[in-house]
Amino acid sequence: MKFKSILLKEINVLSIVFFLLGSSLYSQHIIKGNVENLKNEPLPFSTIHILNTDKKTILKSAFSNGVGEFKITLDTISLDKTKYMYARYLGEKSDTIAIVKNKPITFIIKNSGAINLSEVVVNAERPTLIAKSDRFIYTPNKTLKEGLSALELLKIAPLIDFNARNDELSIINKENTMVIINGRKSTLPREMLASLLKTTPARNIKDIEIITNPGSEYTANTTGGIININLKRNLDEGFLGNLSLVSEQANVFNTSILNASLNYRKGKVGIRISPFINRSFNYNETDIQVVNANNRRENTTGEFERKYFVLGGGFGLDYNIDSQNLLSINGFISQVDGNSNQTNITNYTPFNESVIDSTFSSPIDSEDYYLYNFGNIFYEHKLDTIDKRKITLNVDYNQFRKENTDSGSFNRIFPNDVNSTDNQYRNVFPQDFFNISGSVDYSSKINDKSKISMGTQVSTTNFENDLSYFTITDSGLEENSDLSNTFQFKENYLAGYVSYSKTFSKKLNATFGLRIEGTNYLSENETTQEKIDSSYVNLFPNLSLAYTIKDKKILSMALSKKIRRPSIESLLPGRTFINPNFFVENNPFLQPFLFYNGEVMYAINYKYFISGGFSYIDNQSDDFIIPIIENGETLQKRTTINYGNSTKTYLTFFTRQKWFKGLWRMDFSGSLNFLSFRDQTNNLLDSKINNVNYNITMNNTLFLSDKKGLMAFVILRYYSPIENVAFERENALFKTDLGLKKTFKNLSLNLYLSDIFNTYNETRIKYRSNLVQLFNRQIRNEFTRSISLSVNYSFGNSRLKRIERKKIANDELKNRL
Repeated sequence: MKFKSILLKEINVLSIVFFLLGSSLYSQHIIKGNVENLKNEPLPFSTIHILNTDKKTILKSAFSNGVGEFKITLDTISLDKTKYMYARYLGEKSDTIAIVKNKPITFIIKNSGAINLSEVVVNAERPTLIAKSDRFIYTPNKTLKEGLSALELLKIAPLIDFNARNDELSIINKENTMVIINGRKSTLPREMLASLLKTTPARNIKDIEIITNPGSEYTANTTGGIININLKRNLDEGFLGNLSLVSEQANVFNTSILNASLNYRKGKVGIRISPFINRSFNYNETDIQVVNANNRRENTTGEFERKYFVLGGGFGLDYNIDSQNLLSINGFISQVDGNSNQTNITNYTPFNESVIDSTFSSPIDSEDYYLYNFGNIFYEHKLDTIDKRKITLNVDYNQFRKENTDSGSFNRIFPNDVNSTDNQYRNVFPQDFFNISGSVDYSSKINDKSKISMGTQVSTTNFENDLSYFTITDSGLEENSDLSNTFQFKENYLAGYVSYSKTFSKKLNATFGLRIEGTNYLSENETTQEKIDSSYVNLFPNLSLAYTIKDKKILSMALSKKIRRPSIESLLPGRTFINPNFFVENNPFLQPFLFYNGEVMYAINYKYFISGGFSYIDNQSDDFIIPIIENGETLQKRTTINYGNSTKTYLTFFTRQKWFKGLWRMDFSGSLNFLSFRDQTNNLLDSKINNVNYNITMNNTLFLSDKKGLMAFVILRYYSPIENVAFERENALFKTDLGLKKTFKNLSLNLYLSDIFNTYNETRIKYRSNLVQLFNRQIRNEFTRSISLSVNYSFGNSRLKRIERKKIANDELKNRL
């Protein structure tokens, strides 16, 4: 019996061993990759042959899809018999290469060009703009990218608007757009983002995702969509660099920028360095006309100029620990030294008279110093070799310090006292901001048709703003204790999300997400003990559907709930005086508002896109001019206030057209908007205000000569007058930009003329009347007409040794599609 028992145990063990061996022998292995020509253009429907060890016998063949990608499944026995592969396209053949497990392969077919691609396989050309259920994917071609910076490319990208006044990117007809890099959910400050994009060559961009309906994996604060810029990894060992010099000249100011980017990769390590120097001069003029409740008139003309010097740079380190683990560390530091002067002259006219009875000048000299520091640690772990499941970890920190000193005075010029000074003051506003946040994300492909993602995020913010107001007297500085105070701002934030995507059929796919966010929000004036201490928890669901009616005709729908929290800049108090009676000050007690949106889109042939939607905003805020009483005097303050709710109904049309065999490409977009505002405070404006406005953009690219590397750009933008709850812009804004690019191998010259007809420079704003103001119109001249020349030089060796192709950090977004 004992022998029998032992024998049975041995038989069971052997059975398990043979079962495991059999499973191993017949386990599935995936060989995947893509086929391209020398211009990195995809070669669709190429043939891929798998060879025996003799390099002659073909054991298996497969085809690439319409964008040159292929995937071949082999069991272990078949894989052991195969050693080599090659690809063939239209009679041309790639090199024969050895197979390496779990290594994506890129076949290069040298003698295949884009002309053959379009002539032989017309329907297989990859569209440059593709519509999905929640986003557009824009893939710029190599000719367009050559010699441009990433920011210059984004200026001419479809559906993206660039505001040259503040270097801000946004999706057309979408406010509060967030810009991210490689799908990493880190929000970069605008100044840092602009510097990064200026130092990044456009040829490093793989594609741009214009996400109109962000899913639950993104913070609920993204009410205006997301622009996700996917950068290529340096796939080759060696050294790459780019040097850029930009000089911009306008009527009264100039800017000089020197940028560089250096990339080095050896083995598993990649290093990026991007230093920059910026010397700039800004200038604008204002004209403010006010009629008070007693019909007393004020006319203030002002000039503002600022010179500043920026020095900083970014650093990045990628370490491919192994095929399943990636560690990335990124840092950025920027220092700004600036000084400015502002001169406002106000003429006062008495009731029912046209003769000026007094004149004041209100000059301000300012010195400012900024130090910004940003850091990020990113870690990705793939739980399997075929990239079905993975975990990512992100940790960010942001530190911002500012020292700002304003020295000003109120000087009586007319009529009695000549250049007498009524008051001299000095305001000192030091600010210290620190934030640290972290997130953990997990994604898993359940099968070929469904995927689930989930994660959590935590963030803590501390901000201190000291306000010191002084009056300058003969004996020195006397502090104004009524105004001097310290503001504390703290925010602790915790969120979790789950997102599920499923392909129900070849025609229908959907994504559903649910996000929960809990926030503890404290804003306190330590001097007056005034504070807002609130905690709130919100659920943010989102749903997007895409249905393919026929080939290249897609109908999609999206629903979402979001929240928009005030920016840190909008919470910073501190007064800037226009004249003795009027000043500007932010609101440190500004509250967030909820944002509900529904949108439907119809896309045809990747050329025509029509979308319509409806948005409802609760607890909306805007800029108002309100009266305040201090020391028995009535003053006017412009600040931001939560007032009630608003709605927006919109219709947007976009088309991309090519003429003259692709030599002329035009992107046209138009938006029609109906806005409605309702005041729930009952003291700021009329009960309800409605407005209709529209925007038109025409972006033209002319490929003048491929051989000579010559391209031209013509960009037209028109914004109709617009009215909102607090004010209306009385004039339309029209802008015409011209650009010319010439490429000489590694050197490129870019000439860009902005606002050549000088029709975008002036903005006329009319504020709504209140108890103390019957009329307030402000005219601002930004001097937007300018000419800039940028010189870009690329250097280094990128063809030393090709290393393993790595997944980029936003694969979870790609897999959703």
